[in-house]
This record gives sequence, structure tokens and C-alpha cells, in this order.
Amino acid sequence: MKNSIYRGLLLILFIGVSSFWGCVGGSKTVKAENLEYPASLTESIYDKEMNIINNKDYVVVHSFEFSTTKWATLWGLISLSGSLDISKELNDVIKDNNGDAIVNLKIGSHLPLYNACNLITIVGPIIIPSSINISVSGDVVQLNKK
Repeated sequence: MKNSIYRGLLLILFIGVSSFWGCVGGSKTVKAENLEYPASLTESIYDKEMNIINNKDYVVVHSFEFSTTKWATLWGLISLSGSLDISKELNDVIKDNNGDAIVNLKIGSHLPLYNACNLITIVGPIIIPSSINISVSGDVVQLNKK
């Protein structure tokens, strides 16, 4: 009888602690479908003839970084803020700095801490929207004129 009471209390404690901590998750696809300039995740880019242009053939004119937050509910299955196309932001930063391309493009994401601390892990994501923070950074470059 005494062991049954301890097991019951342990189960209640486990359920209580579990209901205060959980991961609701989040995901988002980042696109740049209307990008008007070359962009690369590395230091190198290709010219129109598909020749490699590396860092000795250009000068960095501006480093940039911007971020946004996207929202979803139902464990990230229902987006509340639509898709993320960063074409306009990238085109604008290149034009504003008289650039020819972007190199060292980095896209990162992280979940805010409150996404992991739902009061009720199972019901919380249905009621409480979750978010994902997305950051974008890179270098705008001008090609050396030959």
C-alpha cells in the first residue's frame, strides 16, 4: 500500500514537471526566388560565363545583417506569417550599396526560450503560437573592373 502511494506521488510529480517543460518546435523555408544578382554562401561567386570569381577579384563594400520572426501554431504545422522570401531585402541592400553580388551569405534560425517552456506541452501549442527567429547576414561586393 505504501509503495503504491509513493509510485502515485512520483507519477503525479513526473506529469507535473513534464507539463511545464516541452518543445513546441518551429520551421520555416527561406527563399530568394526573385534575386537579381549573384549570391553565394562562400567567398566565391560565378560570373556570367560560369568562371569562378574569388576574393582577389572583388572588394567588400558593405556587410549587412537583418532578422525577422515568423509565427506558427499547432506545433509549427500552421503558419501564421506566410512564407519567407528574402529577395527584396537582398536586392535592396545590393542596390543601395552599388554592389554586384553577395558573398558569405549566412541564414540562421533559433527558437526563443519561451517556445521550450510551455505551461502545458500538449495543449499549449494549440492555443499559444510559437515563433522562430531568422537572421540573414552577408557581404555586398563590387567586382574589380578589368
